Amino acid sequence: MGAVYAALLAMAPLASGTAAWWVVGMGALVVAAVLIGTMRRRTDVLIEQLYDAARTDPLTGLLNRRGFRELLDLELERARRGEGCAAVLIGDIDHFKEVNDRGGHHVGDAALQRTARILDEDKRQLDVVARVGGEEFTMILPDTDAPGALAIAERLRCLFQREFAADTVPLTICFGVAAYPADAETVGALLRAGDAALYGAKAGGRNRSVVHSSELHEMVARDGAGIDLEGERYVAVVRDLAEALDLRFSGSARHSETVGRYAEMMAEELRLPEERVARIRLAGILEARILAVADAYEAMTSDRSYRSSIGHEAACAELQRFAGSQVLGRESERAGTLALRPGALVAEHARTPVAS
Repeated sequence: MGAVYAALLAMAPLASGTAAWWVVGMGALVVAAVLIGTMRRRTDVLIEQLYDAARTDPLTGLLNRRGFRELLDLELERARRGEGCAAVLIGDIDHFKEVNDRGGHHVGDAALQRTARILDEDKRQLDVVARVGGEEFTMILPDTDAPGALAIAERLRCLFQREFAADTVPLTICFGVAAYPADAETVGALLRAGDAALYGAKAGGRNRSVVHSSELHEMVARDGAGIDLEGERYVAVVRDLAEALDLRFSGSARHSETVGRYAEMMAEELRLPEERVARIRLAGILEARILAVADAYEAMTSDRSYRSSIGHEAACAELQRFAGSQVLGRESERAGTLALRPGALVAEHARTPVAS
């Protein structure tokens, strides 16, 4: 527009006096306005690019922590207004440091890019993927409850494992699952719930997906109270707990939680140390009577310094003979069949509903 106006000025006869200065001044203003508009548009583009850069992870092209939090705020607000649900997955690559140590950081960067590709290509169209730091990735799953989110996490975990199976360091990944509003009603609380579930997956042996529960949250809270999470026995209990939590939606979760609470109450009544009380509750959640049967079978079929194994058949006979006693608990009286094979312990129960 400024160029056209300048051409018209050149073709027109030169005016004199005040009118000439007015025409020149207006032309200059038009040219300046055009230049300012162009610069403003370029500035807006730069600001938008800077905003995107501030929300994007440069290595993978995914959202970073800031972008993830912004979208999670929006998604929870949308779910809250519509009385809907949403879930988050918090994933962390297992033993990733070994990749950097053995192959160098360029190999580690390539592994992170492959991870981003797996998560981004295999997500649903409405899902959001982000890399929030190091080897940690997160996902927002709109309109998804905990069982649905667990199914998605397991599918992605299996894809990840297959992708890296032939690598020098065959990587695996853990996922913590938390859902709104079942597990938390704010962004901060939801992320803490997801972190607790991820913690359970790591403690449970890695390469697994775990759904948040109150037991996991208490376990994480008690970590700072002196529980030795590196202790071999405690880690074994937590591993079994994580496996059990994967099945919490099968209908037995309330029963297991009730058993755990009763076990904790009895341990506190006996004035046992806090660390031992915590372990007893975790073991109770996994149903102590089953662990007792397994422990008894292992003891009878293992060679000791003071006696030899009594053998598989004799151990089966002993377990059946003491079913319902104080050794194995009265719950054994309701057992339908007890099938023991070398190397495996299978107890089939006629499940009875537990009064809530």
